[in-house]
Amino acid sequence: MLGALVMTTGCSSETDGPPARAACIVDGDGVEICVREAGAAIDEEGTIAVVALAGQPYWNSDYLQVPIGRLLENASTDGYKVRIASYDYRGIGRTAPPEQPSFLLENYANDLEAVRKKMKADRIHIFAHGWGALVAYEYLRLYPQNAAGLMLINAAAPTVAANNEGAAGVTLRINYLLEQNLIANPLPPDDGDSCQPEQSETIRAQFHSWQEEFYEVPQTTKDILCSRGMKNTVEGVLISTGYDFAAAANAFTGPLIAIGGRSDPRDLSVMHEAIGGVFNNAQQYTDYDCYQNTQICDVVVPASGFFPWYEAKLDLTGMNAPEGTIFYQAISDYLTKVTP
Repeated sequence: MLGALVMTTGCSSETDGPPARAACIVDGDGVEICVREAGAAIDEEGTIAVVALAGQPYWNSDYLQVPIGRLLENASTDGYKVRIASYDYRGIGRTAPPEQPSFLLENYANDLEAVRKKMKADRIHIFAHGWGALVAYEYLRLYPQNAAGLMLINAAAPTVAANNEGAAGVTLRINYLLEQNLIANPLPPDDGDSCQPEQSETIRAQFHSWQEEFYEVPQTTKDILCSRGMKNTVEGVLISTGYDFAAAANAFTGPLIAIGGRSDPRDLSVMHEAIGGVFNNAQQYTDYDCYQNTQICDVVVPASGFFPWYEAKLDLTGMNAPEGTIFYQAISDYLTKVTP
């Protein structure tokens, strides 16, 4: 059973006033990061420390509270104790921007290390959604001794070539939706630095029900902040510097699970074959099918897209089940097997 629930709210909403400074930390780069933590006490025996990373560098982390909340609920019935931290990336939401431009993956990995120290966790399991996987890969390179395991959720590929190839499908699907007038055409312009008006239309392309004109995207996803300036800055840095995490990934010997929604416009076969091709020594922490010629077994959620905790309405036997069943079963399968 999950121990007494401990909740630390390090990031208040805009209507709550400024977050308590006690819940904010300053990393070595001088960036103030506000952290949310929930779950069992970190010093309670058997507690697994998890840090959740958002799917884009220009998104805030509020939407991750949906799967985090469900995982905390499941912990009591699935027999594991977990404490989960989440935070906004530098320059997004409630986390301050750096005084000097510093948006290399190294900077993001250093922020993650600052969060680990704030949790007082010896080692962390990283729940990395989308682009957050690049932060996780860089963390493996810089702090391999502190990375206990990886949960890669519709993850970016560990090489820039594979990532660009896999992600090309997003533009193709958005263009199709525009041609079919399934989303506003033309797309709405940015509101100052906010690209949320455009994102509120194009986000539908990343769901299983993207073909349905009246599909209602969950409000928590609609509310994701989107900064055009941050999007352009970080993507520009990655294009100019590139990345290849084959060496760091091959050196990783901990547990790894890769989950993806089959309807994600990012090509899962490209993304996950690239992942399996470099994590040659990781432990396989799932009993699901593997892509051919890869070392890592993937969980493919059939009725889901980029947010696999939504729309998966079938359990593993093909029977009707609550939304997210396959996704949460796979995460619990991982968390019940690993050691803190």
